[in-house]
Amino acid sequence: MLSNKIRILAVDDKEENLTPLKSILESPSCTVTTALSGRDALRLIMQEEAFTLILLDVRMPDMDGFEIATMIRQSDRNANIPIIFLTAYDANNEDIRKGYILGGVDFIQKPFNMEILKAKVEVFADLHCKDLEIRRQSKQLSTANVKLADTNRKLMERQQELADKVIDLEKAEEQIRKSLAEKEVLMKEIHHRVKNNLQVISSLIGLQSDGLKDESVRKILQNMISRVRSIALVHEKLCQTSDLAHIDFGEYARSLLNKIWSANGTNTTDLRMTLDIQSVSLSTDTAVTCGLILNELVVNALEHAFQGRVDGEVTVSLHNGDDRRIHLCVADNGVGLPAGFDLRQTKSLGLRLVQMLSKQIDANVGLGDGDGTRFEIVFELQDSFPT
Repeated sequence: MLSNKIRILAVDDKEENLTPLKSILESPSCTVTTALSGRDALRLIMQEEAFTLILLDVRMPDMDGFEIATMIRQSDRNANIPIIFLTAYDANNEDIRKGYILGGVDFIQKPFNMEILKAKVEVFADLHCKDLEIRRQSKQLSTANVKLADTNRKLMERQQELADKVIDLEKAEEQIRKSLAEKEVLMKEIHHRVKNNLQVISSLIGLQSDGLKDESVRKILQNMISRVRSIALVHEKLCQTSDLAHIDFGEYARSLLNKIWSANGTNTTDLRMTLDIQSVSLSTDTAVTCGLILNELVVNALEHAFQGRVDGEVTVSLHNGDDRRIHLCVADNGVGLPAGFDLRQTKSLGLRLVQMLSKQIDANVGLGDGDGTRFEIVFELQDSFPT
């Protein structure tokens, strides 16, 4: 079912197409606003409260759907709104690629199967709402981490001041330890709750996936589950450590890889996983990003590298170089990349996510030579504490 306060914008230059859309989608928990032109749609998007999802006709006389999507993505407030493109023509590969680059989540051919359209709208609207909630919680958690670091610094400065006076230092130190212990318990409880919330979201997505017949949507949801679980694992590790601003990414990577391996059924095949992983301390934000990158590359290898084979090897290495540069490598001895493969032009959602996530940590993404496939992510090790 759709979450509360769902707002959908349907854009089509023919009113006879908008009327049935509004009829089948609108409910007490979902409002549908319609626009008969691209200019009307942009006015609504820029002036009204943010929409949860946009149904956008590709071919319209004043502005086509791609032009509208481009302008939507230029607005920070609307940059992450999912767009489902509607078309009366057979979409070619170039149109599909362009649509996905502009943030499209699906292409639907006219005339619509209304039940399938409704199911897809519900799925993507719910996913967007859950994504907004995760972003909100992550922002709160990041703010709390910074405040905790600042509090620790101030407490250390106060401890030094007390050491210079005629004062019962042992009593002061006991007060400081008690304050830090209380804050540590609070932060661990926050991490624990975020982890539990992410696991609930993962389970809800799984339940919704089980009820869908559209295999493409099911695959999208399964990939989403894997990504949510990757983030949840970071918070699980933070529940168990005394350093709430950093995480041992080497230990985290081993746990994550074992979960990926089990989830994909590779424990019952002759596929092998070889790990060469050092202990590397990363800030929480960087660890989340690297965990998502690792998830995408390993899942991509398991899905595509060993087509028709039950044997093979995936190798993951993690090293901290002398120049404070982290080297994260995922390689396999599978079929390799197709001739002329260009990472910048890839249509793979997983590899596009890898490139996007790499930019967040200023990492370089490289492809290795030789048999099979080899991806190497290189970035500088940075401190997460403010100076």
